[in-house]
Amino acid sequence: MDRPDATAQRSLAANRPRFDVIDTHRSRSPWLALGDLNFRLFFLSQFVWQSGRWLQSVAQAWLVLDLTGSPLALGTVTAAQFAPALVFSLFSGPIADRFQRHRFIMTLQLASIVNATTIAVLVGAGHVQLWQIYLFAVLQGSIHAIDQPTRSTFVSEIVANEHVASAVGLNSAISNASRILGPALGGVIIATAGTSWCFGLNALLYVVAYVAYRSMRTDRIRPTELGTAGRMHTQVLEGLRYVASERELLVPLALVGFLGTVGFNWSVALPLLARYTFGIGATGLGLENAAMGLGSLVGGLYVASRQPPGALGLCRVAAGFSVVLMAVAFAPTSEVALGLLLAAGGVGILFTAGVSTVVQLRSRPEYRGRVLGLLFLLLAGGTPIGGTLTGTVAATWDIRVALALNAALCLVGSGVAIAYLQRRAAVASA
Repeated sequence: MDRPDATAQRSLAANRPRFDVIDTHRSRSPWLALGDLNFRLFFLSQFVWQSGRWLQSVAQAWLVLDLTGSPLALGTVTAAQFAPALVFSLFSGPIADRFQRHRFIMTLQLASIVNATTIAVLVGAGHVQLWQIYLFAVLQGSIHAIDQPTRSTFVSEIVANEHVASAVGLNSAISNASRILGPALGGVIIATAGTSWCFGLNALLYVVAYVAYRSMRTDRIRPTELGTAGRMHTQVLEGLRYVASERELLVPLALVGFLGTVGFNWSVALPLLARYTFGIGATGLGLENAAMGLGSLVGGLYVASRQPPGALGLCRVAAGFSVVLMAVAFAPTSEVALGLLLAAGGVGILFTAGVSTVVQLRSRPEYRGRVLGLLFLLLAGGTPIGGTLTGTVAATWDIRVALALNAALCLVGSGVAIAYLQRRAAVASA
């Protein structure tokens, strides 16, 4: 067969997805991205910011239970926090593709500081009411729905192409390392000083995260191709059509949406397990979150050191998560539950970080922000539904029943995805 001429080869290389130029070794150092100053500052900011988020999440859940004692109220505040993802996430991608992300992230960080400081003052003064907690949950959820895809896209601007997998894995790892510190610290503070101190410390941590972003070297941020300034809904539709045409993106993203709705409802499940099932209090709640965070940290570092699996491999990881979730539902003691939550955190991050890495590496640059926005929508947008249903089932029967039902649904969804991909592979080989 004749070899294509040099011009054709260059044209093909220029149009290949970015993952084609990354080395294909199965194992590499997970720390490569830390060689860049801006990523080190990003790394610090993410750790501080995420620690504050988890700290406030624990305090918010415990405060709602203190005020109401109702699993349904806890499910409702979770729905209020994640409902904005249904509205904003699809549009956050075009926004991330359209603006200078460094400045935009700092603006959103300032909004988070204002929101966190206001609720800290209300809780500290002892005047907070349930409707105010709902309101601030909606406000922070709105900021986060726009902020998270923008931060994820920003990673590819501050590291070299060959370090993107390392950066995504480290970002996942540090996000989940904060899940160790934040909840554990929150449990201790609630038990010793009260919930108001958690909200105040969260506001302070947000300020530190903002300072880290301000300290970045803007001349070392690599500009990327921005989306066109067309109509927002047109850009959204273009992004959806692009995902629909790429099976390696479509199937894992669809499964993320399903598991995000029925499987990842820990903000409802863990407080109920700690308070009512095992009776281990706020400190136990912190330990539960810390166990999941430790597992997620290990899983994130593993993702950073490996090439991402294909769509079929990701679906099998999702099936493994479903099995672990079922085991959590039947854990006989709090000690066994902590071990299973450690495993659930590790397997869960193997799936979500694996999908995120695939999205970062296999999406065309002009669509990357939109695909990440869709990823966040699918991961968090179903939580208002899943969190409310989990709280309702727990209030009617028990949190164990709710977790078992969620695990069974996740296993069915994973099985359907695996069967679909295997059938397509068999047809293609035939």
